[in-house]
Parts: sequence; C-alpha cells; structure tokens
Amino acid sequence: MSQVTRGNAEKKELIKSCVMELLKEDAFIKEITGKVIAAVEKHFNKKFEDYEKRTSDLVHKNQLLVDKCDSLEQYSRRNNIRIIGADAVPHCECEKLVMNVLNEKLQLDVSIDTIDRCHPVGPKKDNNKRDILVKFTSYRYRRAVMDRRKLLKGTHISIVEDLTRSRYLCYREANKVFGFRNVWVMDGVIHIKKDNRKLAVTKFSEVSEIKS
Repeated sequence: MSQVTRGNAEKKELIKSCVMELLKEDAFIKEITGKVIAAVEKHFNKKFEDYEKRTSDLVHKNQLLVDKCDSLEQYSRRNNIRIIGADAVPHCECEKLVMNVLNEKLQLDVSIDTIDRCHPVGPKKDNNKRDILVKFTSYRYRRAVMDRRKLLKGTHISIVEDLTRSRYLCYREANKVFGFRNVWVMDGVIHIKKDNRKLAVTKFSEVSEIKS
C-alpha cells in the first residue's frame, strides 16, 4: 500500500472516529436534528406554496369556464319564455294554449309560425298546473310578449324569462334579500334596486357581495 493511500485511509478512520464521538453528544444530535427539520420544512413549505398557487389558478380558470358556459347557455335561451300557472295540458295541445295566451290575453296578432317549439316543463303541480316553455323564431316576438305581459295581471297566468339554473337561484336570492319590488330580470340579467342605485348581477355570489 502506498503512503498516499495509507494516509487517506487514516484520514477516513479519523473522520469516522470524530463523527462517532459527536453522535454520542446530545447537543450535537439536537442541533443536527433541528437543522434537518428546518430544511425539510422549508422544502415542503415551498412545495405547498407552489401547489396552493396552482390550485388557486385552476379554481379561477374553472370559475371562468363555468361563467362562460352559463353565459352561452343563457344566450341560447334569448328567444324563450316560460308561461307559469297554465293548466296542465297534453303536449299536443300546447300550441293551442300558447296561442290563446298570446292573441287573446296579450292582444297580440301573431301566427303559429312565430313559435319554433313549445312544450310542458317540470312536474305537474298539486293544483294541476304546469309550466310551459315557449321558444320563438325571433327575439322580436319574444320581446313583444315580454312588453305586454303586464296585461296578465289579475289572472292566474304569468310570463317570465327562461333563466339558467344558476341565474334562477341568483334571482330567487335577490328577491329574498331585496324584495320582489326591487328585483327584475331583463334579457337574462338580474337587476337590483338598492339605495336609489340600479345594479346588475348574473351570479349568486354577486348578490351576497351587494348584500354586505
């Protein structure tokens, strides 16, 4: 064995001996343990912050997609109305009932060609009433109906906009918080009157923000 090799071996043995002696000292073990724990905590805290940021970004992007889908769905309903309080009728008699409401009760002069489709929606109610969904061929016809729906006051029938599920919940919450006299809907947007201000919302969370 060369002198250099023997010298390296002696150094290793000396280092090993010193380490073994240090490991017998509680203070040294405590210090090393503390540093290891601190290093591990720092590493995991950084990882946690990264995951938390990524999760927050994903939640934000998901909410944007949800809002976009809701907006697109509501836009697809722009020619729709719902007739509330009508007597439950078979599907084949819906057109006749709808035309009666439009031309007799609302005093419009429209033909069956203005209706793209109509059918009952939702379950039959205890009073034998069932909502009817009506889709017009043009937004113009739908607007004319909405402008004249006040003529139904005093009857058992009413006409409302066809809202998405999330916007319906938003509208219902706004009614609950601000009162139906201060809440109305126009083209899928919920309008709220509060403190002589008119506010427009489309999400449930926005109602909560206005409330607070």
